[in-house]
Amino acid sequence: DMFLEKNPTYTELSDRMIMDWAQKSGVWKNRGYENKSCNDKPEGNFQVKELDDGSIRKALFSIAPLQSRNYIVMEVRGNLMKDTRKELLSKFEMPGFKKTALVVVGEPTADFKKKTAEYTLKAKQEASDRAFKVKKMEEKRQKMQAKQAKEAEKQKKKLEKERAKKLADAKKKFEEEKKKKEVAAAKKEGDEEETHEEEEEKKEEEPEVAPEQDMDDEEGGTKRKALWDLLGDGPADKKAKTDDDAEKAPDGAEAEEAAEAEFEAAFKD
Repeated sequence: DMFLEKNPTYTELSDRMIMDWAQKSGVWKNRGYENKSCNDKPEGNFQVKELDDGSIRKALFSIAPLQSRNYIVMEVRGNLMKDTRKELLSKFEMPGFKKTALVVVGEPTADFKKKTAEYTLKAKQEASDRAFKVKKMEEKRQKMQAKQAKEAEKQKKKLEKERAKKLADAKKKFEEEKKKKEVAAAKKEGDEEETHEEEEEKKEEEPEVAPEQDMDDEEGGTKRKALWDLLGDGPADKKAKTDDDAEKAPDGAEAEEAAEAEFEAAFKD
């Protein structure tokens, strides 16, 4: 990175730069771009075949020699291995390319130390910022959960209050209906009792119908009936008499005496 800052005309060829291009192009990467297992040769895991199987890298190193540009290949492991380094240099056999190998050994310079400290501080700051964001998001989530729980409890109390009110209203209505029915039943029963009493009073007030002939005692009544049967002059027979029979009948007193005499004679016999 320090070399590229000092020499902006150079283009880096590496897996790290391919990942940087993919990130700038908006290509999705599993677990994100911040999680790197290695800075020299980071893993792909883009879920894109051409990026994951190295097809893009092969195409890039095949086209690069055709362009008259300054390139820097920053792969520590690959450059330190003879076979890998020989294969890479063979791609730039065309005239116009000058191949230079730079090996850094010994105590780092002050600029390198300063730059390394800046990168380290930047990485720590980014990690701290991410942790702070995660913490804030967690606090926000907990706050939202507490608010939702409070709202749910408030709604629950409101529903319970409405339910209790409905039950109280229903109970009150039921009691009123019950009271009305009891009053109606009592009123109906009172009316029936009053009607019964009126009927009893009417019966008591009605005069008793006296018999057609008032007898002094039971024996007299029996005699009278037998007399009527004997004479054939009972109530039913009286109704059947014609006007002519009435004119021919003897005087009432005489007829009664004659009848009594005949009755006593019949009794003696």
